[in-house]
Amino acid sequence: MKKFISLLILFLGIVFSASSEVTLVGEIHGIDDIYKEELNLYRKFYNAGGRHYFMEVGHNTAELLNFWIQTGEDIVLDTVFSNWKGTLMGEEVTYNYLHTFKEEFPETVFHGIDVEHQYETNGKIYMNFLEHNNLTDTNEYLIASENMEQGMKYTLKKGSKDKYREKCLTENFIREYESINGKDVFGIFGSEHTSKDKKRLGTIPTLGMNLEKNGIHYKEIDLTNLGWLSEPFEYVILRFNGHNFYAAYYGTQSLVGFKNFVSRSFYELIDTDIEALKSFGKKYKKTLNYLPQSNYPMLLKPGTVYVLDYLMDDGSVICEIHICEGKTKNGDLVTYQIK
Repeated sequence: MKKFISLLILFLGIVFSASSEVTLVGEIHGIDDIYKEELNLYRKFYNAGGRHYFMEVGHNTAELLNFWIQTGEDIVLDTVFSNWKGTLMGEEVTYNYLHTFKEEFPETVFHGIDVEHQYETNGKIYMNFLEHNNLTDTNEYLIASENMEQGMKYTLKKGSKDKYREKCLTENFIREYESINGKDVFGIFGSEHTSKDKKRLGTIPTLGMNLEKNGIHYKEIDLTNLGWLSEPFEYVILRFNGHNFYAAYYGTQSLVGFKNFVSRSFYELIDTDIEALKSFGKKYKKTLNYLPQSNYPMLLKPGTVYVLDYLMDDGSVICEIHICEGKTKNGDLVTYQIK
């Protein structure tokens, strides 16, 4: 009889787990129109009884957000947000977006599955909280410590970091997913992590691909089409290689968290294609360095020249010139750097 009951419990557990739904939304970070649509989607999820929100932050940072939403103390959110300043998460639209959860979805449970990028600030605050409350012998302390180590290893890792990060995202996602015993999941990540068919940089399996491989099937919603800028912020004159060029400026993206980088600014040359550039006397050659559409705030146009100014932490600026020839990788338009 006991054996039968055990088998029945196991069977019910399998059925219950199989009935859970996982929805992953692919976004471009920090875009107000995308945040609005995400709130609409989460509102439906929440009203249907869903409570578990998986997000692209470290475990420790997410636990601070849980403490904030449970206590209602905005000083906690303010502290987390201040430590995000200079990153894509440190924009006012993100603060307002998160505050909506306290106002409309107060029973939300945040699950951070990224490496802990803020290991010197938010991560350390949470570790101090655990230690102050004599929780160093708990599994939670072990998870928090491992997440700190992931963040440090990612930051200090030489060469390509993307493969290591996708591995951590996958392992952390599976751990959190198993911890909620078949409950429904709503997750929001950069679209490069949620794709089922487009590998990162053409070779690295995404978080989504890894989840599918591990038997966690999900519904994919891509909101990136809401994120492309249709108009530039302003028109400017750029000067490089001894000549002036008329260009459209599409904004500056923070690169805080990437070693030695501060930000990069995006420009699209007006009425100047590659042949026009060559007419100024420099014989440009295409390199192997390419950037996919997902790296740009505006839609790429074949035959167009783009200028990217990278601000470094020593105050210097690295200027890269890219061309879009209409070529694609994994279905997305790409630009190639020319020198």
